[in-house]
Amino acid sequence: ELIDRFRRAADQAAFAVLVRRHGPMVRGVCRRMRRDADAADDAFQATFLVFARKLAAVGWQESVGGWLYRVARHVCR
Repeated sequence: ELIDRFRRAADQAAFAVLVRRHGPMVRGVCRRMRRDADAADDAFQATFLVFARKLAAVGWQESVGGWLYRVARHVCR
């Protein structure tokens, strides 16, 4: 439902909930892979930018958390 709200109406509150819900996991991935705190923060932000841009294109049959995990790892590499 949150993804649909953001996709249809650019609902920033829905996106904020998604970031709060999945942000700690994404931040953890970024910090483990990028020891530099600034680089980890940049990777965290880049992961959610990719998420926002790909919302319309990705079929969300799969887990959002799993998708974000894979994107975070890819961004950190």
